[in-house]
Amino acid sequence: MRQLALALLLSTAPLAPALAQDNDWPSETDISIEEAIEIAYGEGIATLREVSFDDGRWDIEGLSADGAEIEFEIDGASGDIVGR
Repeated sequence: MRQLALALLLSTAPLAPALAQDNDWPSETDISIEEAIEIAYGEGIATLREVSFDDGRWDIEGLSADGAEIEFEIDGASGDIVGR
């Protein structure tokens, strides 16, 4: 059983770098995803629905406490709100 588990682990190991690179998350940015989420909560989001990163900006979507949809963009370098 241990040999089977080891064989499976070794057979999938070459896929790890490809899977790790298959995303749009920034490799280096001044504002981390955690910081972007904190900014989102500070802007009135009560329920976070989606966070993505594109063209140097964090795209945030969520709901306010009263259920209104909120969408905006956060600059990945400064943390400023750059679009609503």
